[in-house]
Amino acid sequence: MAQIKSEEFYEIVQELSIYNNVFLTLWKLGKPRFNENIPTASVFFDKEGKELCFDFNPEFWNSLDSYNRAFVVAHECLHVILKHAYRAKNCIPEIANIALDVAVNHSLINNFGFDYALLSEPEKACWVHTVFKDQEVSDEKSFEFYYDLLAENDNKIETNSFAMLDDHSSMSSMADEDFDDLVENMLDNLDQDDLEELTGKFKQAPDKENFGKGRPGEPPETGSSNDVFATRKKASKFWDKVLKLIQKKEIIKLEQQFVFKNRRMQFLDKNFMLPNDFEEVKMKHSVPDIHLYLDCSGSCHNLAKVFFDLGSSIDPKKYKVRYFSRTTKVTELFKDKNGNFNVFNIYGSDDFGCIERHIQSELNEGKIKAYPVVIHFTDGYDCSGTIVKPQKPQNWYWMLKGRYTHWIPKECENIYNIDDIIF
Repeated sequence: MAQIKSEEFYEIVQELSIYNNVFLTLWKLGKPRFNENIPTASVFFDKEGKELCFDFNPEFWNSLDSYNRAFVVAHECLHVILKHAYRAKNCIPEIANIALDVAVNHSLINNFGFDYALLSEPEKACWVHTVFKDQEVSDEKSFEFYYDLLAENDNKIETNSFAMLDDHSSMSSMADEDFDDLVENMLDNLDQDDLEELTGKFKQAPDKENFGKGRPGEPPETGSSNDVFATRKKASKFWDKVLKLIQKKEIIKLEQQFVFKNRRMQFLDKNFMLPNDFEEVKMKHSVPDIHLYLDCSGSCHNLAKVFFDLGSSIDPKKYKVRYFSRTTKVTELFKDKNGNFNVFNIYGSDDFGCIERHIQSELNEGKIKAYPVVIHFTDGYDCSGTIVKPQKPQNWYWMLKGRYTHWIPKECENIYNIDDIIF
C-alpha cells in the first residue's frame, strides 16, 4: 500500500502543531498511507503491526490543501480520543456516521480553533445547520445526543445526502484491548500540560438520563466528556502533589562575622561592634529516584494493572522510576522492546522487610547513591510477623487496596488508598 510523501507528512505536522499536541502525537505515532478501497479517509488499529493507521483515498487526499488535510487528520484523531469506536459499536451505522461527523466537526471548530471558512466545501458535510435544517440544535452536544435526535427524525432526514468526511466502518477495530495499548503508548509521549490542555477543551458531558432508552452503546461518564485521559490526569495530579522535591537543609556556620548582630546585642550602641557566629540555613532541592514495589503475593495479584497504570502516570521527565515485584524477595521489572513489562509470576508469601533489605543492599553495593522514594502497592498484610523498620520512613508512600494498616510502621505518615486516587 502506497505511503504518503515525507514532505506532505511534515506539512501536516506543522499544521497540527498549531492546534493541539495530542493530534500531533497521534499523527507521528500513526502510519499514514493511501487506500483506494475507501472513498475519503479512515482510522483503525492494525492488530498485527500494533499500529494506528490513517488511510486516505489518494484522489481525495490530492484534492485537499494542507489546511484541509490537517482538519481531516484532526477529525480522525478525535474519533480515537473520544473513544467513538466503543461508543458507536452497536449503533445503527447510517445514523451513527452522521452523528459522529456532526459532533467531531463542530468540536474542531468550537474547541480547537479550526476555521469553517477555510474548509473545502463545508456546506456538503455534516453540521448542525446542514443536518437539522428546520430545528434549533446546539452545536456543542455529544455524539449520543445527535444520535438520539437523528433516530427520532429518521424519516425526515436523508442519511445518504451528506458528504461524509471519513469512513467509520473500520473504526470498530479499536473497540477492544488493543485500543488501550494504543492509548498507553500515546500517553507515554505526552506531557501533563498537553493532557490538561486537551481535557480543558471539553466542558459538557452528555446526560446519562437523556441517552435514548434501548439505544446501543454506553454514554460517556458524567463530568468528563468521555475523554480517555481522566484517570491518567487525576493520578498524575496526585503524584505532583505528594512527590514534591525532597528538601534538604544545609546549615553553613560563618565564624567571626560583623554583618549580622547577635540578637543578645541588639540594644547596644550601633557603633559598638563585636564579632559573632552566624548560622545560615539554605534549602537544597534534589530530584529523588523512585522505586515502585508491587505486592505480588496471591492476595494482591489483581493489583498488577493498577500498579502499572498509576506508575506510568508519574512524569518521567521529573523522576527516575524503577519497577519491582515483591513477596519475600524483590525482583526488578524491565520493559521489553515493545514498551511492555516482562512477565512476572505471582509467588510466595509476604515480607515488607525485603524492601528495606533490597534498598540497603543497593546502597552498600553503590548501585544507588541516595535513599530513594519508596512507593509500595499492597493490601497491607505482612505474613512475616515483623513490622518493617525503614531507615527513612518519611520516604515511604503506602498505596493500599483497602484500609488495613496494622503492619505499617507508625513513623510512616504517607498512606493512601488506591481507590481515592483513581476514582
